[in-house]
Amino acid sequence: MEWIYKFRPGYGSKEYLIEIINAEQHDGTVLNIFLDAIKELSPKTSNANLKLMLQTDEFAMEFSTSAGNFMFNQDFWGFIFIHPLDKNADIVKIEQLLQKDIKFVKEKVDIENIGIKI
Repeated sequence: MEWIYKFRPGYGSKEYLIEIINAEQHDGTVLNIFLDAIKELSPKTSNANLKLMLQTDEFAMEFSTSAGNFMFNQDFWGFIFIHPLDKNADIVKIEQLLQKDIKFVKEKVDIENIGIKI
């Protein structure tokens, strides 16, 4: 299976994020495949950084890499958002690794039309 992702600014933000748009599986498959794709950055996760938010039907996990600290959020509807937790985190490095991985396919984004108000 290929995972389709977008590399775009967050809504109303200048900060970039990665959005995986076809992740209906909730068994950890996507997280494991994602972490394998960025293994060059030595990702580290911990159960202490795991959050299950029942009110909003979300799974969230903080993870650290050699490129900085990030949050992996997966919602009930099959969307995943990966975003930096600090200004020094380099999400571009993660995006470059996803481009090289055959399991991930980048979808083009029209930045002018995604509701950004800068």
